[in-house]
Amino acid sequence: MDEYGFQGVNINWEYPEASDRSGDTADTENLVWPVKDMRAAFGTTYGISVTIPASYWYPRWFDPIVMELHVDLFGLLSHGSHGPWGHTIKDLRLVIISQTNIPKLAN
Repeated sequence: MDEYGFQGVNINWEYPEASDRSGDTADTENLVWPVKDMRAAFGTTYGISVTIPASYWYPRWFDPIVMELHVDLFGLLSHGSHGPWGHTIKDLRLVIISQTNIPKLAN
C-alpha cells in the first residue's frame, strides 16, 4: 500500500446474497470477515470504506451494524437510482433526477 501511495481500500460488492445477481446465502458473512481481517492487518494506518447501495432492495444483505466497528466510512451507491425502472416508483421520480442529459433537461 505504501509503495503505491494508497490511503486505504473501498469495498464495493454488487450485491451480496441477491438472487438476481447469482448471490449466495453466505455472502453477507463473506463480506464481514474480510473487513474484520483487513482492520486487524491495517490497524489505523489505512482506511476502510464499504459502499452500500442506496436502493430499497439490495441493502438488506449488508450488515453495517457488525461492520461499523471495522469500517471508517460507509458510502452510498446511488448510480442506479435513475433509469427506465424509475417510472414505477412514483415518489422517487419527483426527488431523484440523476445522470441526466441535455434532451432530458430540455423537456
